[in-house]
This record gives sequence, C-alpha cells and structure tokens, in this order.
Amino acid sequence: MSIILDGTNGITLPSPSTLYSVTQILSSAPLTAPVIKDSNSVEIGQFAKAWGKIVTSTTPTVVGFNISSVTFNSTGNWTINFTNAVFNNSAYSGYATFDGNYNVTSGINTQNPGNCVLTSKTGAGAGYNPGYMLVAFFG
Repeated sequence: MSIILDGTNGITLPSPSTLYSVTQILSSAPLTAPVIKDSNSVEIGQFAKAWGKIVTSTTPTVVGFNISSVTFNSTGNWTINFTNAVFNNSAYSGYATFDGNYNVTSGINTQNPGNCVLTSKTGAGAGYNPGYMLVAFFG
C-alpha cells in the first residue's frame, strides 16, 4: 500500500518556500530538556530524558536513548546507568512496563542524576525477572 500526498482529497501541502528545517533544539538551561510550547508560550509537552527497551538477564542489554548500561543486581533488581546525567537533582519520574505478566509490580527507586534502581516483584513480593522492560524517564 502506498499513500501519495499531492494536495488532492482535502490534503493541502505548504509550498516548498514555507517548509523549515530544524538543525537544533535547545533547552533554556544546562541539564534541562527542551519543552514544547504553543503559540501563546504555554507548555504543552516535554521530551523524555531517557528511554529504552531492556532485555533482562544476568547480563542485560539495552537499546534506547541516554541509557549507557544496565547492571543486574539481583532477581528483579537492576541499576540503570544514564549516558548523560538526566537532572541536576533526583526529582524525576520513571515508568516501566514488563512482558505481559499482569501480577507484577515495578518501581523506580534510588534516584540519582547518573543512575537509578529499577525493581520488579510478583504479587507475593518476590523479585521477578521479566523477559524485557520498556522504560521512559521524564522530569
């Protein structure tokens, strides 16, 4: 299947002279992410500071952005190391989701600018190693 955008069927494309190329997106201060604002300068969004898919094991692997490595600490416990410090303090939030086991809880603990600890536990409170985790960090 292909879609052709040629200005027909109610789709209007801007002329080439009105298209812009973005070469940089800057933040207002070091260690802060850029924010997205509307035309009235009201903040309507932020970029994730770090995100990734972590394949869990005793030698975890990660694919994503701003996560340099993941260290296996024990069953259901990993340290996520950031490539660049995500914040100049420990006030951030993280989110993790697992491989479909609905009786598992997750948490982001021990927050530091350069790393944090991620845990997962079964409903009975025992550590649990899912097949993978999807994580995102905002703040």
